[in-house]
Amino acid sequence: MDNKVECVSCHDPHDPDPQRKPFLRVSNAGSALCYTCHDK
Repeated sequence: MDNKVECVSCHDPHDPDPQRKPFLRVSNAGSALCYTCHDK
């Protein structure tokens, strides 16, 4: 991705589980998803 953030960096548009809104690739508990790219 050349150090670029895109929608699919965090979201899976083809997630078959309708309960996982907003289709996050992983849980964002404790901002874990955010911290994969952003340092504290």
